[in-house]
Amino acid sequence: MVRINRREFLQLAGTGALGVGTGFLLGEAIKHPMELLVPYPVPPEEYSPGVDTWYSTLCAGCDARCGIRVRVREGRVKKIEGNPLHPVNQGGLCARGQSGVQELYHPERISQPLAHNLDSNSNYSPISWENAFNQITQQLKSLVEKQQGDRVWMMTTGTQGHLYGLQKRFMDTLRSPHLMQYTHDNHTNLYAANRHCFNTEQLPYYDIAHSPLLLSFGADYLSTWLSPMQYTRAFGVMRQGAFSVTEQEALSATEINAHSVATPKTHSRGKTIQIEPRLSLSGANADHWLATSPGSEAVLALALCGELLRKGFYTGDNRKSWEQQLQPYSLQRASRDSGLDVATLKQLAEDFGSGPGLAIAGGGALQGSNGFVTAVAINLLNFFGGNLNRPGGILQNPSPVFGAEAAPKQANYKQLQSLIKSADRGEIELLILYDTDPLQNSPTASGLESALAKIPTVVSLSTHMNRSSIKANLILPLHSYLEDWDDSAPEPGVGFRTGALAQPVIQPLYDTRSGGDILLTLAKGLGGNIRQALPWDSYEIYLKNQWRELYRQRNPDSLSLDEDFQQFWQSVLQVGVWGEKAIPDGVKQRPDSETISTETASTRQAELIHRNLTLSPSLLDSAGISSQTVEPQFNGSEASYPFVLYPYLSPVFGDGRWSHLPWLQELPDPLTKVVYDAWVELNPDTARQLSLQEGELVEISSAVGKLTLPLLLYPALRPDTVAIPLGLPYKGLTDTGHPDTNPFALITDSVDQHTGELALAATRVQLRGTGRRVSLVRTDGHPHTLGRQILQPPERNNNLIPTHEVRK
Repeated sequence: MVRINRREFLQLAGTGALGVGTGFLLGEAIKHPMELLVPYPVPPEEYSPGVDTWYSTLCAGCDARCGIRVRVREGRVKKIEGNPLHPVNQGGLCARGQSGVQELYHPERISQPLAHNLDSNSNYSPISWENAFNQITQQLKSLVEKQQGDRVWMMTTGTQGHLYGLQKRFMDTLRSPHLMQYTHDNHTNLYAANRHCFNTEQLPYYDIAHSPLLLSFGADYLSTWLSPMQYTRAFGVMRQGAFSVTEQEALSATEINAHSVATPKTHSRGKTIQIEPRLSLSGANADHWLATSPGSEAVLALALCGELLRKGFYTGDNRKSWEQQLQPYSLQRASRDSGLDVATLKQLAEDFGSGPGLAIAGGGALQGSNGFVTAVAINLLNFFGGNLNRPGGILQNPSPVFGAEAAPKQANYKQLQSLIKSADRGEIELLILYDTDPLQNSPTASGLESALAKIPTVVSLSTHMNRSSIKANLILPLHSYLEDWDDSAPEPGVGFRTGALAQPVIQPLYDTRSGGDILLTLAKGLGGNIRQALPWDSYEIYLKNQWRELYRQRNPDSLSLDEDFQQFWQSVLQVGVWGEKAIPDGVKQRPDSETISTETASTRQAELIHRNLTLSPSLLDSAGISSQTVEPQFNGSEASYPFVLYPYLSPVFGDGRWSHLPWLQELPDPLTKVVYDAWVELNPDTARQLSLQEGELVEISSAVGKLTLPLLLYPALRPDTVAIPLGLPYKGLTDTGHPDTNPFALITDSVDQHTGELALAATRVQLRGTGRRVSLVRTDGHPHTLGRQILQPPERNNNLIPTHEVRK
C-alpha cells in the first residue's frame, strides 16, 4: 500500500488548483497509471468537453425493455434514467436498469473472440474474427451442400422485435426449423391459457390502475412479474385512488384513454389481496396476504367461480351449464386443499364480485404441474366477476406493430428435452447459443451438460463468461446493449400500438460485434441464395430498412418517402419511442414527428380496445381440465420429502442475467435484507421442530440432487414449504459468486400436464442440519428484539415521552 502523509499531500495539492493538476501530481506521487488523465488523441463522435449528451434507448435488464435515457459525458456513460415518454415505465427505472452502467464497464467482459484450446493448459486463446467466421462458415457450407441444414440449431432467450425476424430468416435459409427461444421464465402457461380462452397470441392489458380490488395469485407484479415498472406505476395510481368509469361509458366507447375517458366520479383507494405460500414484495404491500398450499390455486380459483355463480354475480344464459361444470369445486374442497377457512373464501368471493375485482396469476401459481389449469381458472374468475372488456379489468391488446410472431415461438421445457435427445443421438452438428445460458437456467437432472459435450461445434455469443459459454468451442463477444442497435414492441402491450428503438450511446469499448452483424457476416460468407435472402451489410441497415417499410405501409401516397422517413427516423431516435392510436384496419394514420410528440408523449397510459368476449362452458373439457387434473403432482413422496420446494425470482436479480454486477450484489433483498449470500428460507416453527438455527448450513435434498445453503428464518412462509431465490450469482460468473448454490440442482424435470412447461414448483425436498454455521450478511441487524421490549405500546412503556413534551 502506498503511504503518503498529510504534509506531503498538502504540498502536492498546493502546487495547483484542485482538478486535473492535482490529480496528475498525486498520480505521479503514488505511481498510478496516467492513461485516464491523458486527453483523447481521437475524440469520440459528438465529443464535447464538459457537456452532457442524453441518448434515448432501451434497457436490457429484463424482457419488459423499459425506455431509458443515458447521460454521456466526454465519451463515457455516466448515468441511466427512465424515459418519461416511454409508455411502459413512463420515467421510472428499477435498480437493475440503473446498474446497466456496470454491465457496460464490467472488467470481466469478453473483449475479443476466443477459441477453445484442446491441446493447451489454458482453456481459451484469442482468435481473430476472420478466423472465427471462416471456421463457422466452412462448417455451415458443408452442411448446406449435404442438405443437412436442419442439423444446425440456435437457442436464444426471449428475443423481441426485428431481431427475431433476422434470426428466423437466417435459420430458414439454412432450412433448419430449430430456432428455440428458451428460458425457465417464458410464461408459457399464461400464453397458452390466453390462447385457449381468448384466441390471442398476445398477453392482455391488465388495468391494475383502475381496479378497485386486485386479487393476485402468486404474481409478484411489483418486482418480477411480466413488466414490473409498468405495474408498479399502475399500483401507485390504484392506491392513490383511480378514476371510476361506469359500465355504460365503457361500452359506449370504442377507444378509451385511461387518463381522460371521463370526469372523476369517485376517488377511492384500491385494495389488494395476495395469495401465495411465501410473502413476496407485492404481498408485503398488500392489504391482505393469504398463505395457501403450493399448487392449490387452481381449485381455489374454480371454487371462487362457483361461489360467484351462486351469489348471482353472473347472469348469463349459460349459467346453469357453468354451474354443472363447476360443481366438483366446492368451497369445502378449496378450503381443504388451500388451508384457508370457508368463511374467508366466502368473503373473498363477495369482495371480488362486488368490486368487481381483477385477478392475475404468476410466479409459483403457474409453475406447478397444473400451472396451465390455474391460468385458465384465473381467466374464468375474471369472466364470472364481469371483469372482461372493462376499465379496471382485462382488456385485449391490439396486435403489436411488429414482432407478433416472436412470443408464440417461445420454447417450453419439452422442446428443450427434444434438443437434448437430438444431441444424444448425434443429430446436431452446430449449436449457436445466442446470448443465453441454458446450463444456468435448466435442471441439472435434464442432462443438458452431457448433451452439449456430444455436439461437435458449440458457438456462444455472449458479453460475459457463463456456465454455457465455457462449454463452447468458439466464444464470440457481443456488444453491450448500450453499444448496439435494437428495437422492441412491448410485450405485454400497453393498450395501443407502439414501437421503440435502441441505439448505441458510445463507441464499442472492445473488439466486439453486434449479434445481428454476426449473422449477416455469416450469410455473406455463405453466399448464394443465403446471401440474397440476407442482403444487408449491417444490422443497423437491416433495422432501418424494416422501419422504413413500416413507415411506407402507413404512408403509401408519400411523394418524398426517403426524406419523410429520414425525418421520422431521427424523431424516433430522439424520443426513443413511437406510438399510434389503435385504429380500425384500413384506416390510415401518419406516423410522423407530430404523432410522436402528441400521441406517445401525452398518452401516459393505454388506449383500451373493447371487444365482446364470452367463454363457453365447454372450455374446461376442451382444455382437458377435470377434477383430477386440477390437483398438483409433486416429484418425491411426502414421507421421504416432507417439504415442497418453492423457488422464486429474486426481486433484485430477476432471472439472473445481470447477477454479476456489483451494484446488484450489494443491494439488500427488500424483504430478507440479505446481501451477497445465497440462502434457504424456512418457517421458524418448522426450524424449531427440526432443531435448526438461523445461519446453520442446511443440506437440502430432492430425488435428483443435493444443495447446502445457510438457513434464513422467514416467518411469512408456510410451515410445509421451503423457499429458495432464483437468479443469484452462482459459480462461474464472478469471484464473488457462490459455488454450488444453484437451486436447479434440486429441481426435477417434471412438466406441466398440458403445455410441457417446466414445473419449477413441483419438487419435494427434505432438510438436514450439518451443525456448521455461517453469518449471513444482512443490513437490518438482528430481526428480534432480544427481550428488550422496545416494540410495546407507548402507554405501557414509561421510557417513551409524548411528542408535545419533547418539543417543549
